[in-house]
Amino acid sequence: MTDVAAHYDSLDTVYRAVWGEALHHGVWERGVESLGEAMAIHQERVMSAVEADGAPRRVVDIGCGYGVLSRLMRERWSGGVLGVTNSPLQYQRCIAGGGARFLCGDWLEVRNESRFDAAVAVEMCGHVADLVKFFEVTAQRVNEGGLLVMTDFFQAAVKDKKRTEAIVRDGRFAALRGVNEVVDTATHAGWNLIRNEDWTMEAAPTWGVMQRRMMSRAWRSAGVWRAAMKARSLADLRLWAIPRMIRAYRAGNLEYSLLVFRKGDRVI
Repeated sequence: MTDVAAHYDSLDTVYRAVWGEALHHGVWERGVESLGEAMAIHQERVMSAVEADGAPRRVVDIGCGYGVLSRLMRERWSGGVLGVTNSPLQYQRCIAGGGARFLCGDWLEVRNESRFDAAVAVEMCGHVADLVKFFEVTAQRVNEGGLLVMTDFFQAAVKDKKRTEAIVRDGRFAALRGVNEVVDTATHAGWNLIRNEDWTMEAAPTWGVMQRRMMSRAWRSAGVWRAAMKARSLADLRLWAIPRMIRAYRAGNLEYSLLVFRKGDRVI
């Protein structure tokens, strides 16, 4: 099992108690939305970006978590949707929920003969050690003119080396990269950037909400207590990750963006 898979499997009950089923940032358009509403706004924006050229026939959700977005895309377009996760526990929950097809494995290594009209990658860039290979492999599996829709938090221009290193440790990330690095790497692999939207101010409130949920409800979860008993130390529970993310956004160390790429020279 990879470090990423081990991370999510070991903290599965904690993530589910705090985040719920969708393991990504929310988007607060008015600032008063509930967590569920903010998550739904994020999902709607991602799907709207995917259907820029109309309803796709086949979509892959790379790093699909518990399969929430995969199922929503399948319901929306009635097409073929494949969700890929390298976490065995997440995979079991995906197939139990149904609604799409799922595979367990590393996207760069998993065998799949399908080609896709679009690929979605929500908050998984930091878990990719070989970013060049990621964009190359994805390009091989997406049709010419197809889309790659990414949303993620990135290293901002204001850098704090110690804080960045701590965030990488907390999330067991391979790296925390800047938007320009990601765009340049994608471009060299044959992807053309067609949209770049800054969602930082709308996404940053996620962590304040998560801190309140951690304090108010996570410790009432039997699963969280079981995870605490199994942990070798408090560090294994990543308790400091949430306040660290709050400070990173406030200090301008992080930015959150939507990046949409098109494969090849066809730009509409």
